[in-house]
Amino acid sequence: PGSGVPNLSVAIPRAILQHGTVYAYVLSSQNVTFNGSCTDSFSLYQGSGASKVVLDSHTIHTYACAPGTTWEWTINGKPIPNSPGLATLQGVVTFGGAKVITKTTVLIQ
Repeated sequence: PGSGVPNLSVAIPRAILQHGTVYAYVLSSQNVTFNGSCTDSFSLYQGSGASKVVLDSHTIHTYACAPGTTWEWTINGKPIPNSPGLATLQGVVTFGGAKVITKTTVLIQ
């Protein structure tokens, strides 16, 4: 309240994911200048390069976005596989030919 701009309160991502559990993935964005189609997606993976193993990945939503809009989309993933160790949770907003990517490290137990 009182920020002077529209905003959303979103919980900080969990740092530890329990295998066998289904989690909701939420991606939010604010558009200042782009007018066209936007797509939100996420992936949860371990490793990198040739040794990268994708544990879960989905397109969350494709939608018409315009300047001055704020979006928040959510999707339930599949159960976290029994693959203990560090993983990367990545959110991507694609618009036109550009992408905005956010990443965080999580631990799978």
